[in-house]
Amino acid sequence: MDRVSKIIRGIALLLRYAGIEYGYLYDNEMYSGVLLYDLGLDDLFKKHASKVYNIFTKYGVKEVITIDPHTTYILRRIYPEYIDNFNINVVNYLELLDKSNISVRNKLNVEVTIHDPCYYARYENIIEEPRRLLGRGGINIIEADRNKLLTYCCGGPIEAISPKLSSKVAGVRFEELSSKSRDIVVLCPICYSNLSRVASGDVNILDISEYLMRIYGEWKCQDMRRL
Repeated sequence: MDRVSKIIRGIALLLRYAGIEYGYLYDNEMYSGVLLYDLGLDDLFKKHASKVYNIFTKYGVKEVITIDPHTTYILRRIYPEYIDNFNINVVNYLELLDKSNISVRNKLNVEVTIHDPCYYARYENIIEEPRRLLGRGGINIIEADRNKLLTYCCGGPIEAISPKLSSKVAGVRFEELSSKSRDIVVLCPICYSNLSRVASGDVNILDISEYLMRIYGEWKCQDMRRL
């Protein structure tokens, strides 16, 4: 939990370093309901999505910044299909950072391989943004054999239904990635969890935000307290 919390705080700081203003709903922040949609529970999903949208409306939300592939996809593509007159702009933090004037503070000069999450690559076309953000910081990307639009699933979405199959899929993907570099960059918390579960040897798996914080930011105690 400490690791996850640090990643979220890092993303918040990156947005701040980029000069992007944002708010947070705290106790009124709600889960997007993507799992209900994935399981085909349409009635329950529509009911949940309506609750989320009503909260956004109550607080006058006009734009939502998302930080993971599943939430980005479900809010941007699926909510408009279930919510009449859905008028909230949904933008991913990687898209915002890529378009911003955030300054490079450190050049890392390392080689990594990227695991493209399915929703980013296949549905949201968030492919080049993470590569540009890493590249500006001196990171050399060694592409996996299956990358970008042809990426391979981490196996995470089926973990709750078939743990054995999920681990098998993750193992295949881990071998592909680790054969290219001992440093693997993931862009999704589910990918991070599932690939880390099968990782072996001296392979280092980090969320992209952890690299971006090294490039564009720095951990400051006063910043952490403000968040």
